Amino acid sequence: MKEDKAPLMQDKSADLINDFLSRISHEIRTPVNALQQAAKQLEHDLSFFNNRDISRLTTIMVEDSERLGRTIDLLVNTSLVRTGNYKPKFEKFDLFHEVLARIVSDYKPKAEAKGLRFIINSTTLNCEVRADRYSVTQIFSNIIDNAINYTEKGVIEIDIHRNPDQTLSVSIIDTGIGMNPEYLNEIFTPFSQESNGYSRNFDGMGLGLLLVKGFCDLNKIDLNIQSQKEAGTVVSLTLQSS
Repeated sequence: MKEDKAPLMQDKSADLINDFLSRISHEIRTPVNALQQAAKQLEHDLSFFNNRDISRLTTIMVEDSERLGRTIDLLVNTSLVRTGNYKPKFEKFDLFHEVLARIVSDYKPKAEAKGLRFIINSTTLNCEVRADRYSVTQIFSNIIDNAINYTEKGVIEIDIHRNPDQTLSVSIIDTGIGMNPEYLNEIFTPFSQESNGYSRNFDGMGLGLLLVKGFCDLNKIDLNIQSQKEAGTVVSLTLQSS
């Protein structure tokens, strides 16, 4: 009987891809982190001169180095999840204080630079969940980053509430460009974007929501996305408390 070598070859291929991405991630991220720190230091030191051109250049350096870092993380994490090689560590933690508050603090300057209101509301003091902290952080970072990127005016709002069954629901609501209903069926397709080609107005590889879906499945998080063109998007997630 002839042995089927296809699964073995697929496993080796996946391991090679993951190893390659991990190595290149380290080699690229190290200098990117150094450049980012240097840019932030320059931004701080040169702010004394109150020079608009210098401020613009240092801002570009900081934002583009952060974008490159997020792209590297996105590629590596997507590969790990799709090949089943991501190893979650489930634990209890406070979603509001240990994840969302920190993300809001990190992204608030970006939102304010666009003139957006960025608010977070919770109707419960109990925001404890049981999940993989790193992947949950990536879920909300990607969703909030998208909300800010695709919103030119208005508000980004995060609403948190505890349900009767003790699950915790979080909704990220934006007043951005929204999506056509027919495109909602394609949002988890790799490299999918509603506006494609060189004429599209927004950056990105079309992997963010794919990774969000993979990490949600890993954590048994219910994910729902509602959107309307030119009327904004609501991303709702329901997490287990234990």
